[in-house]
Amino acid sequence: MKPEVFIREFAKEDVPEYPCPSCGKSKLSKKAFVSDSNAATKRNDGSEDWEPDWDEYVFSLTLECKECLETVLVSGDGYVDEEIDVDEHENWSRQWVVKYRPKYFFPALRFIEYPQATPREVKQSVDSAAALFYAHPGASCNSLRMAAEEVLTSLGVAEARVGEFVSLASRIKSLPEDSAERNLLDAIRWQGNDGSHSKSIITHADAEDTFNLMNLLIEEVYSDRKRKIQELAKAINEHKGPVRLRGFKD
Repeated sequence: MKPEVFIREFAKEDVPEYPCPSCGKSKLSKKAFVSDSNAATKRNDGSEDWEPDWDEYVFSLTLECKECLETVLVSGDGYVDEEIDVDEHENWSRQWVVKYRPKYFFPALRFIEYPQATPREVKQSVDSAAALFYAHPGASCNSLRMAAEEVLTSLGVAEARVGEFVSLASRIKSLPEDSAERNLLDAIRWQGNDGSHSKSIITHADAEDTFNLMNLLIEEVYSDRKRKIQELAKAINEHKGPVRLRGFKD
């Protein structure tokens, strides 16, 4: 995963280089930025009781990929933050800086680079989770829980038949107890369960953790990287040394 996707606030002059969701080969660059005070800030402009850090904003941002020419629209809110600077002479200064928090990207950013064997249903649920991450971290974890259900289906774990209910927990328990997949799926299940409650305590940091769990799960289940490394290790052990000149191909 690219760490830039988890940046949740920025200054107007320092927009993160989010990865392009279409080509995945380039960074998105700022094309246009519009910001305005919200209604409460406008109504109280000039009030003696109003403090600078009470100001709030709404914004829209247009990003563009120079590689594939994709356009990505971003919207969200903003707040004023006090920043303290100390120079080399230990002189203090402070300034008010507007920080912007994205809530929605369209098209949504892609958080995970999928191995070729990843099922379409898994991708759809994970991409839905990415679209929800900035505005609704709890709902994002719930979508990752749905992706976990799809992973189990792809592993051959039976789904509930019509009129029946089979919990995710019981489906996970059908996997070997010491399997890496079971451990990861259980962790995603707990996060998704909390995210589905009206009093969810899921934060953006929790949702980021859940994406990291899902990223590793997808690699464990669908990537052939581990198999290739194991084959390489086996070949080296058999020949007791380098194998490239013996025609080994990964």
